[in-house]
Amino acid sequence: MKSTSTSRLLALAVALVACEGSHSDLGVEQTTSSASTTGATTGSGQGGEGTGGGDTIVEPDGPPKLTIVHGVVDQPAIQLCFLASPPEAADPAAPFPAEPIAWAHAISVDLPGDPIPADGDVEVLVLAGDLGSIAGLGCRALADDPGAAPDAIVQSLGVVPRSAIDMPRSLLLVPTGCLALGHDDPLATQVCGETYTADTPTPNVVLAPMSRVLDFDAIGFQAVHAISGTSLEVDVGVVPMGGSERTVGDDVTFGEISPFPPNRSLTGTQLEGPSAALLRTYIDPGGTVNAEILLGEAMTNGSLEADAFKSGTNVVLVAVGPTPGTAKGSFWNEFTFVALRSDP
Repeated sequence: MKSTSTSRLLALAVALVACEGSHSDLGVEQTTSSASTTGATTGSGQGGEGTGGGDTIVEPDGPPKLTIVHGVVDQPAIQLCFLASPPEAADPAAPFPAEPIAWAHAISVDLPGDPIPADGDVEVLVLAGDLGSIAGLGCRALADDPGAAPDAIVQSLGVVPRSAIDMPRSLLLVPTGCLALGHDDPLATQVCGETYTADTPTPNVVLAPMSRVLDFDAIGFQAVHAISGTSLEVDVGVVPMGGSERTVGDDVTFGEISPFPPNRSLTGTQLEGPSAALLRTYIDPGGTVNAEILLGEAMTNGSLEADAFKSGTNVVLVAVGPTPGTAKGSFWNEFTFVALRSDP
């Protein structure tokens, strides 16, 4: 089922010069860890990751990078388009990557470089539905006439300013929500978000910088709330095999990557054999466990090996899918995590 490419997205804070983004702007916080409208998270969280006193931790510069995670809960696979903004009639952009991204999987690219335009602002489109039907079509043609591929979904997520693309940061981009019309199920709002109806899909996006602040005596953990089904805060806990639970993401709001600096409550020795550790997700902090999966599942999703979990490295845990605890249904992917290197 086709959805037109009208731009609908979460208004994100553009903190490049302490100014706010519009509904068509995607922006990122330069020295903290949030790209949501609620502002940046700079609290210490659990595990002694704050510096105390009035010290300010500044995110270190590094090569610009972009990591894309498939978090669109009602689609088995997606592609993206990165178009010059304002539009250029001869824009050569093609759907990326050539092999669509499977649910809860990721791909990383260096910036600047393909598929991102070399200069200017960039409009981001997500492509879904029958991706085979877009074969031979360029991104500009799809954006101008989504009806050219009537069985595909072409959805604009908004415009990323050049200043964000050129920042020396490791950026995370997660398209979320439901893109298709017509889902008729009692659990549809738990899957797609409370505003979903059969006539009003819920495309959304998370854009945030993953921290490169390292502690060589611990593993740095950050959690990302990119869950399509709920905007309630979540807690994320890691339970090492034979150990006690550590809260590595506390009161995380939708669109947020938290904490900053990363949580430092686990060492590589304590997390030995990471695939056997558990990830627990709590909705509306203080409640019961809503979902529990093996960290190994998140590692498989993010193509991470065990050597990523050693002291002196940072790992980002991205939560995607329906509201945690929602039973599997006819049109949606299951709740899960994607484990990523913060500096791929």
